[in-house]
Amino acid sequence: MIRQKNRQNIKCYNDAKFAAPSVDYDALKRYMNRNALREALHINSHSVPYWSYNKNDVVYTRIYRDMTDQVKELIDAGLKGIIFNGDFDTVCNYLGNRWYDTITIKFVESLGYKADTEYLPWKYNNQIGGFRKIYGKLIYQTIMGAGHMVPMDQPGPVQAMFNEFLSM
Repeated sequence: MIRQKNRQNIKCYNDAKFAAPSVDYDALKRYMNRNALREALHINSHSVPYWSYNKNDVVYTRIYRDMTDQVKELIDAGLKGIIFNGDFDTVCNYLGNRWYDTITIKFVESLGYKADTEYLPWKYNNQIGGFRKIYGKLIYQTIMGAGHMVPMDQPGPVQAMFNEFLSM
């Protein structure tokens, strides 16, 4: 699903190794239109006959400046939550991640949740795969070696993280 050919996102134009890989939307369309996936997601042909993607149709509009009320409502209703990002994320970068950790601590503390753990290493394949802090049913976690698109960069650790999260 990933192509290295798209070099439009290069920040340093003289060195292509800094380019972010792009998504192969043809492969994504094939995947999203698989009958087994549509059945698993309970999508019938009458509601959405065919999945397609047009980047001009996707418009990002910020709805909320602060998600405190939404997170508190979901966690207080008994749902589990996880906030995660990669430590090589240039959108929410690694140094910013430590800043974000501080913000997350203040954010979670403002919700009235007590930390069950310190900010501790999380293991993947017997190596440190990131760091995690648990606040009851809310988890904050980083994934080592991942950028902004964490599942694309580190699919194995992300799968393990979600498996652990779902079993907690």
